[in-house]
Amino acid sequence: MKRKRNILSLLLVIAMVVSLNNSVSKNSVFAMETESQVDKVFDLQESACRAHECLMMRIDPKDCCAFPADFSGDYIDGDKLHVLLSDDVNIGMYKEILKEYDNVIYEVVEYSYKELDDMVTKLVRKLEVDYDIIAYTVDIKMNKGMIYVQEKDYDDISELLKDENVIIQVSSKYRDEATVIGGAGITCNGYVFTLGGSGTYNGSTAFVTCGHMMSLNSTVKRNGSTIGTVKVNVHSSGNSGDYSIIKAAAGYTSTASVYTSSANTITFTGFWYHPGVGTYLYKYGDSTGQSYCQVTHYQITVNGITGLVGAKIINGGSSSGDSGGPYRQGQNFCGVHMGSSTSGGITSVFFTPYSTLHGAGFTIKTY
Repeated sequence: MKRKRNILSLLLVIAMVVSLNNSVSKNSVFAMETESQVDKVFDLQESACRAHECLMMRIDPKDCCAFPADFSGDYIDGDKLHVLLSDDVNIGMYKEILKEYDNVIYEVVEYSYKELDDMVTKLVRKLEVDYDIIAYTVDIKMNKGMIYVQEKDYDDISELLKDENVIIQVSSKYRDEATVIGGAGITCNGYVFTLGGSGTYNGSTAFVTCGHMMSLNSTVKRNGSTIGTVKVNVHSSGNSGDYSIIKAAAGYTSTASVYTSSANTITFTGFWYHPGVGTYLYKYGDSTGQSYCQVTHYQITVNGITGLVGAKIINGGSSSGDSGGPYRQGQNFCGVHMGSSTSGGITSVFFTPYSTLHGAGFTIKTY
């Protein structure tokens, strides 16, 4: 068995054995069984999420990964936000931005996010000539590039890049999660998806879901009744995000309600534009129901589609028909599901963040 598989197996074991009691240790990976336990994690991370959101809105307001030259990324661990910098020359600027938060830890690392992003992008462009690259991103915690490859290519690519500051990850080929399943979720072009949420677009009631397998002006139905028409569709290499904005048919109004477990519902009361690394989220799909996951990367590129958020499933799963489903942190809307891949028994999921949806003109309904 390859060294990579051994590491992944160890991580999986750790993820399954650590649990949350009344208090949460700094470095825990939480394996929750009940929603009340998970809600404690959401409450714990609330301030760190706000700090991350504040930072992103100041240094990258257009969510285009145009970070300052010294910024190396940030991540959430428990109730703390770790801000990584390639030097401490301008640390005062970051402290000023986050002066309202006392739960921020600053660390100096070797490379900036831009340096790593440029490096891994150039490597992928060369590799794509001979190999089918599944995804690539920056591993913020490790301060390295990361490239996801098929198992058959792992040895070759590892040898080619042995002197580079990059992690090579074995993964199954990414799959879009839409298929012909009757009677559930929403349907379009003969495929089943999951509705991500509702709100407004250009002043009119609208819905949001994934972009793949849909097309402009196509009809979207739920339980056989037309709920709207696709007015924005994004899903192609080189574009940011995978989403469709659906103008609602006459008679439909928006709602902040979202499914949880056992057919229960809860309402969105807010949102996060940019879910940070380390944030724990719920994912909901028409096929698999509610799952629990943790953000591992932001700005990950999958199948040529940029600007996605990557997460790992802790409890639950991801399957055909889940595409377009919502991600939430507590009652905060975070984005819509695109698809998944697996590696060493761990399921990675990818979603379009709300920052991209909002930038396209969609506003989620909240109470």
